[in-house]
Amino acid sequence: MKKTLSYFSISILVANIIMLILNLILYRRLNLTYGFIKVEIGSVIIALFITLAILIYKREKGNPTANTIFGFLVILPSLLVIRNLYGIVIFRFSFVLYIVVLVVAILYASIVIYINKQTKMEVQNLNNLLDTEDKDK
Repeated sequence: MKKTLSYFSISILVANIIMLILNLILYRRLNLTYGFIKVEIGSVIIALFITLAILIYKREKGNPTANTIFGFLVILPSLLVIRNLYGIVIFRFSFVLYIVVLVVAILYASIVIYINKQTKMEVQNLNNLLDTEDKDK
């Protein structure tokens, strides 16, 4: 439960920062303002999706590749939340949604690659420790 709340707090921080930047851009460029409650509810929903994706990705059960794919699929509805929140202001053309999905996929893939490298390094360090321990005996 502690880890879930930790993931959620980090996710809501990231979601609020993204929404703040998005609102600043819309205010500066188009002079549009959105209500705080509406934006905050949207960021909480997005944070829930991100937290669920992290929990699915870090799950020990099941195939790691399937967990990675399911984690990405869980993040995709957050784009629909952003689309419903801002309407046609941001997503005036449908290709913008595809570009955003592509950017999210690239970010997700880079995070997965980084975590994979960390895990391999940790396994290698543990194997080295076991080899050192076996040589001492």
